[in-house]
Amino acid sequence: MKPIISFGDDNYEFYAGVDDYWKITRLVMKESNDSAGIFRMVQSCKVWHFLDCEFIEHTSGSGMGLQVDRCYLILLENCNFRDNGDRNVQLYGGTLKLINCDLNGVLRMFMRLR
Repeated sequence: MKPIISFGDDNYEFYAGVDDYWKITRLVMKESNDSAGIFRMVQSCKVWHFLDCEFIEHTSGSGMGLQVDRCYLILLENCNFRDNGDRNVQLYGGTLKLINCDLNGVLRMFMRLR
């Protein structure tokens, strides 16, 4: 059983800005209605590892499970993305690696190079 953080379909998100060297393991994040997504990483975050996490049920039509904006060495391993509004992952520059992740429901990723 994993711990679950539910935003109750309200306008909240996880926000990481200029934060380095984090590892998040076996966490379920769900039911955000924030247009920036369930988890938003911006401003040069570095060296993050998500292991066996779930980003599910983002309810905003324009939102996503994970947004990465100019962050580097972001690793997602054995993670699950399911039913996330418009897309599962959005990358605006930086580096992101997905290993053995499931992208279910919305089978789109958005990437833009800056």
